[in-house]
Amino acid sequence: MRLVMNRVIYVTDDNFNEQVRSGIVLVSFFARWCGPCKAMAPTLDVLAKEYTGRVTILKVDIDKCPNTMNANGVERIPTMQLYSNGELFSSATGRWSKEQVIQFIEQAL
Repeated sequence: MRLVMNRVIYVTDDNFNEQVRSGIVLVSFFARWCGPCKAMAPTLDVLAKEYTGRVTILKVDIDKCPNTMNANGVERIPTMQLYSNGELFSSATGRWSKEQVIQFIEQAL
């Protein structure tokens, strides 16, 4: 069972599938060395709080989770994937503004 909190949750190769299987989940694939990924981090933190109870925001460090990255077809970062009850709903690559991320999330609500 996943505890939904008002923060971004970091996942691993071992628990990724479990974490995306229920509800609306936004997954951010990132690397600590990626400039655009670093720039988006504060936006994801804010949105995790704003969407508490409605959307779970997960982060996958591609350097620590290569199996998850490969299994989900991630070739560039930052990549965001939106899941609805375990099914991939939408995917996008690139650095986005807060408003763009909100529009991305809202399509699944």
